[in-house]
Amino acid sequence: MGFAVRAKVDHRSTPGLASGGVTFDVQNEGYPQFSPRCESALMTGLPSVRRVTAAKSEERSMSTRIRRKRSVDPAVALREPGRWSMACAAGVAWCALVLGSVDVAISLERGENDVLVRVVDTGPGLCCVVVMPGDHYMIYDAGYFQGLGERHCMDSVQELVPDDATIDLMVLSHSDADHLGVADEILDAYTVKRVLHLGYERSTRTWEDADRAIKLEKEREGCVDINLRYFEYPPGATYRFGDVFVTMVAGFHTPPAEWGPLNTSESRNAGSIVVRLYYKQRSVLFAGDTVGRHIGNPPDKCIAAEKFMVDNREVIPIDSDVLIAPHHGADNGSATCFIQAVSPQFVIFSAGHDYEHPRAAAAQRYLTNGVQLQNMFRTDLGDDEGGDEWSHGRVAGQVDPPADDDVDILLSEAGDVAVAYRTSP
Repeated sequence: MGFAVRAKVDHRSTPGLASGGVTFDVQNEGYPQFSPRCESALMTGLPSVRRVTAAKSEERSMSTRIRRKRSVDPAVALREPGRWSMACAAGVAWCALVLGSVDVAISLERGENDVLVRVVDTGPGLCCVVVMPGDHYMIYDAGYFQGLGERHCMDSVQELVPDDATIDLMVLSHSDADHLGVADEILDAYTVKRVLHLGYERSTRTWEDADRAIKLEKEREGCVDINLRYFEYPPGATYRFGDVFVTMVAGFHTPPAEWGPLNTSESRNAGSIVVRLYYKQRSVLFAGDTVGRHIGNPPDKCIAAEKFMVDNREVIPIDSDVLIAPHHGADNGSATCFIQAVSPQFVIFSAGHDYEHPRAAAAQRYLTNGVQLQNMFRTDLGDDEGGDEWSHGRVAGQVDPPADDDVDILLSEAGDVAVAYRTSP
């Protein structure tokens, strides 16, 4: 596949920076630990890490897995047939939607040892706030760049992350302004330990503000600036926050040449940093604006970043319970190959009243590949753009505003997963 790992930095002297085939133990602030088998697989590009059987998985305690620091995926996570499915709360909310209501939502109450992921309704952008046990926090993308959507992303961060808390990791998937809206405000308001981003330069004010804020945080607070323009930070790098593991599945400043011709927009999006959060045998895949097909391709077409992730899934698993869908549900993402490899139980489209997202063709591919309608969520609930937009839940003539359709994901200490629209505070 032409992928090779060539470290440009001495990771042993860079606190907080993990490398391919490593797990960085945030609790102990230790140096990266290498798993030779995984490192070898990443260096050669050949899958050598296989899934374990369910019986073997049950035999291995989490403490044993952590001690061994199996870095590419701490548990070589399994998807078990017939596992516990949808939370009753989410089911009730969607039953109400099918009957015509778009206002019903059920709160998911987080226990202190649960993981909460909030997909913020920032309008036509992406903003995710992650609360983990032990006062660990992660931001994945920083929302839309103007108006109520921008404000709501920051409000959501401040609601979930205490003023005096430290954000362990900020991931900015790529350089589009609808993913960077309040990055500068977050960096100004909080101490952020590390920022993972593409470093792809843009001329927008939003990108310039985010870039300036990252540099200031690095100077003032010692933030680790993981800029993929300068570091070949290989897929498979994993951070540990207590019992939560966050793995970079893909991310490229410049898409590899072997991905073939991409237009300017596809090229910027295809490099998106994709991460997989794993906790208690459950997982969430954050897909940014990653690309897996050209708009209008036949359903079986599989290209670019999504093909890369599918081809490498035996080494770097992408199989996940919840998928935050690529590119707001655009038709140039969510290729059939990718959907089948992720095999999500729940899908969330972060979209607003713009660009006719999520597209009907993309939504249909999920339905065709086994995702149940009641397990598909959208942050523009009720929106009506007509055209190629997915019509499910549409309210005729409605322009859906930001800030009213947050979606919460709960990974419980007991190993359950639930997804529901959030009740307004």
